[in-house]
Amino acid sequence: MEFYLCPRIFAAGVVLVALAGCDVTQDMAVDKGQDMVASTLKDPDSAKFQRVFMVEEKVIGDAHYGVLCGEVNSKNSLGGFTGFKRFVASFNYSKKGTVGVSYVTLEEGQNAEINTSGKSYFNDIYWVGRCEPRLAPAKAEPAKEDPPVTTLSKSEVRKAAKSAQVAKTAPATVKVSKWAVQVASMSDAVQAENLQQAIAADGFTSYVTTKDGKIRVFVGPFADRAMADSMIGELRTKQRLKGFVIRVD
Repeated sequence: MEFYLCPRIFAAGVVLVALAGCDVTQDMAVDKGQDMVASTLKDPDSAKFQRVFMVEEKVIGDAHYGVLCGEVNSKNSLGGFTGFKRFVASFNYSKKGTVGVSYVTLEEGQNAEINTSGKSYFNDIYWVGRCEPRLAPAKAEPAKEDPPVTTLSKSEVRKAAKSAQVAKTAPATVKVSKWAVQVASMSDAVQAENLQQAIAADGFTSYVTTKDGKIRVFVGPFADRAMADSMIGELRTKQRLKGFVIRVD
């Protein structure tokens, strides 16, 4: 996965283990998953966990796939505990005893990068929508009653018809947008959606494309290259994102 995000997070490689016996339950797999997350820390033996749970996303045969979420506290290189910080990891297990953990992402705690909405990037991109549900949009207001019907005179009807004819024959102005800023390329659709929503929350126009199994997140499009170039600085300041300009004919 390629991801152009500045906050200091880390991703561990795939860790696989096999549990003895069979008919592994989710609770058994989660307990083992904690040990596997601990193995990615600087001092695995000091790791303490709380509120650890799995969010199941799909089941294929006897294999269960989803994310492992929770909080972990461990010692740093100076020997002091860092305090409890949230983590998210891709997680899977099978009834036959195989458990897998990959892409462990750890929140920065008190040093977390904060966006303009007052939320940490970890919270917006990794936690909300995966470990806890994203809030549903506000309900639409009831439709307003139709205004009373007004009867036009013959002269008013002729004027309205003439105006409609002029509008119909006038050439349409088409604004062609040819440039955009690509800020991410990934294979996880949930992360792509979370990133797109975080960008939109700061007032940017964002969209995604999918090609060859890769999901790309863009800001734009813009009518000219200069507008796209100027947006790179705003994204770096407001969203802590790095991107590059591409042509999107």
